[in-house]
Amino acid sequence: MKPMRSFAPDPAPLTFRRVHAAKSLGVSPAELRKWELEGFGPSFIRRGRVVLYPADSLRSWVERNAVDPADGAA
Repeated sequence: MKPMRSFAPDPAPLTFRRVHAAKSLGVSPAELRKWELEGFGPSFIRRGRVVLYPADSLRSWVERNAVDPADGAA
C-alpha cells in the first residue's frame, strides 16, 4: 500500500496583480491604475507590462490611510 502524501497549504501570496489588489482594496482596477499614475496608492513593482503589488505594501498603505473616527475626521 502506498503511503499517503500530505500537502502543505499554499502559502499566502507575496504579490498581487492589479485586479486582485484592487479587489482587496475595494476599488476597481481602473481606479487603482489611476492611483498608480497619480502616485497616490500603495507602492508597486512594474515588470514590463505587469504590475505587482506586494502584500505588505497593501497592508501598510491601508494602515497609513485608515481614519480613526475618534479623531473627528470623516
